[in-house]
Amino acid sequence: ELMKGLRLTWGCDANAPLPTSCPCLGHNNQTTFPCPAGLMWSPAANEKCVNATVDKKKGWVTGDAIMSASYGASCSSPNHETSSLVCTGTHLDQAEFGVPAGSCQQLYGDGYNEAMNSSSWCVGQTFCFVDPCNCNEADIAVSNYFPAAKNGGAPAYYSFATCGGVNLWKTDQCADLATDKTCSADAACIWTANTTTTTTTTTTGSARRLQGQAAGACKFKSGDALMRALRKSWGCNASAPLPTSCQCLGSNNQSTFQCPASLKWKTAQGELCVNATVDRKQGWVTGDAIMSALYGANCSSPNHETSSLVCTSTHPDQAEFGVPAGSCSEYGDGYNEAMNSSSWCVGQKFCFVDPCNCNEADIAVSNYFPAAKNNGAPAYYSFA
Repeated sequence: ELMKGLRLTWGCDANAPLPTSCPCLGHNNQTTFPCPAGLMWSPAANEKCVNATVDKKKGWVTGDAIMSASYGASCSSPNHETSSLVCTGTHLDQAEFGVPAGSCQQLYGDGYNEAMNSSSWCVGQTFCFVDPCNCNEADIAVSNYFPAAKNGGAPAYYSFATCGGVNLWKTDQCADLATDKTCSADAACIWTANTTTTTTTTTTGSARRLQGQAAGACKFKSGDALMRALRKSWGCNASAPLPTSCQCLGSNNQSTFQCPASLKWKTAQGELCVNATVDRKQGWVTGDAIMSALYGANCSSPNHETSSLVCTSTHPDQAEFGVPAGSCSEYGDGYNEAMNSSSWCVGQKFCFVDPCNCNEADIAVSNYFPAAKNNGAPAYYSFA
């Protein structure tokens, strides 16, 4: 559900299957032009360039810049941070490009580090631009270098994970945002509050002291971070590695009993049942019901919606089980034994899972087995 929600904000088709890979786009989607002379960095012969918006002054203050057209095109692109002050500044106190304020020109030159490694995240990690609707990586993020206004009205998205890299840049940038307000203003960052006084040092070498009621830390809100936050809300170990598979529990975790003889649906000889809370009246009004103990146990379970009014009603206007209101007895007792009164009731398989041991993106909480009837804990399931 988390990933589907994110995909919806990206403008993806909510009904489309989740992607199973993440190819690079092969470009950064910008208009190219011949690289001009006079750049601080040295383009190759006949190299093409693009306009970008990068950090030009201390404090991540942005400005226009020119970068290589190959930037972020593929995992093998050099991806040099040619115009970032954080990556090419020659002094921690450097306010902008040029001779660092209060420094000697003999020591710091013209204030430009041609190695482009002034911060650790600037080198060693590869990434590429991706189509978020065709990428299954959890670290997809929006590029600040190519904002929507300069990208045909749509944000440019990238991923380090698809190239085997780690997004140290956005982690570092978010860490430099020292208040809840400035952190929350960046859609890619998330503020984590605490009540203790801490000192945080970033990879750029900057340090700050956070104290009082507003103390906390700003972190990169990647899909991975969101998934970890969601797992924490489920009671999972926040520091544990994310799972790489998803197994069915083999049961729906309910107390079983012998199925009674008075049910509307047919049970097998000796079949066990469980109590559930399902839609019993029109408008998804719930009530107690009895269902098979096999419901949701594994992917091969029949998973018949035996007690759902939406699935077993015999007339669209049926208010509850029994003869449909305003209808004739031709509708029988108002129970459809085929259990296919709505399209979603048949044809799709699912099972109950442990959310802390499942890597599927469609995990959801069951309404049929609420926490009050599930030993105080919600029951989770996955169709994927």
